[in-house]
Amino acid sequence: MFVLDRYALLSVAASVTTMALKAAGYWQTGSVGLLADALESSVNLMAGILLLLALRGARKPADQRHAYGHGKLECVAAAAEGLLVVAAAVGIVLAAWERLHSPVALESLGKGLGFVFLATAVNLVVAMVLLAAGRRHRSLALEADARHLFTDVISSVGLAVALGLMVWEPAWWMIDPLVALGLAVHIAWSGADVVRRAIHGLLDAALDDEELRAIDETLRQAGVEYHDLRTRRAGRQRFVDFHLVLPGGMSVQESHALCSHLEEAICRRLPDTQTVIHVEPCEGEAEGVLPNRRMA
Repeated sequence: MFVLDRYALLSVAASVTTMALKAAGYWQTGSVGLLADALESSVNLMAGILLLLALRGARKPADQRHAYGHGKLECVAAAAEGLLVVAAAVGIVLAAWERLHSPVALESLGKGLGFVFLATAVNLVVAMVLLAAGRRHRSLALEADARHLFTDVISSVGLAVALGLMVWEPAWWMIDPLVALGLAVHIAWSGADVVRRAIHGLLDAALDDEELRAIDETLRQAGVEYHDLRTRRAGRQRFVDFHLVLPGGMSVQESHALCSHLEEAICRRLPDTQTVIHVEPCEGEAEGVLPNRRMA
């Protein structure tokens, strides 16, 4: 099994576990806050399944119709996950609004608090594992799923505080729907941010500044002159192209060997990078001598 699939399956397992815990807490207490948290966990489950499908699709090799591979499936999955999060927030708002107008007596809040603590612990551990794996493997979809779980953790902490206050003073029943509304706003904001980042990836945004510096340093160390550098990302795959200025008298074999060397050097510095180099002659340079400056 591919290593990223294991993380996706871990996300699915965590979502099933936390959804069951929160649903049990809701049936015990009748808390709309716990219902909201359980709804978010159901979205986590759908997102985890979507993540697994996206990761498997994204690593399919390039074909005739998709010459640059299928890496952007991760961005599509992240966008879909963000929209699911926003949809869950809308559902929570509706449930909380109904509870404000039709109060319900809450029961067994202590047991509900215990379920929340268990679910929070599960989500926190899994989110930390997924975030580290997403950064290590440069997977936007995996990072999005991790941040989604962190959002669930924050929501559950807020809910635990609310339940604790209501255990102390049951007359403060309005805390429950008000906390649910607050969680809905936070969840919607998180979902919108995931969608924004996914759209950023779909629009072929350039690599980040650290990666651009790595490319520049690699080319400067090779002592070559280049310009018109362009970069983009598709999931974990990076794409780089630039114009390389070489002496006009350099042979095709020599320029090809140099380009291959530069491509390999960039790939060593930034794994999973495909580089395309356009060679331009520089007639003013002495034949066979490489320029040692870089064009801005």
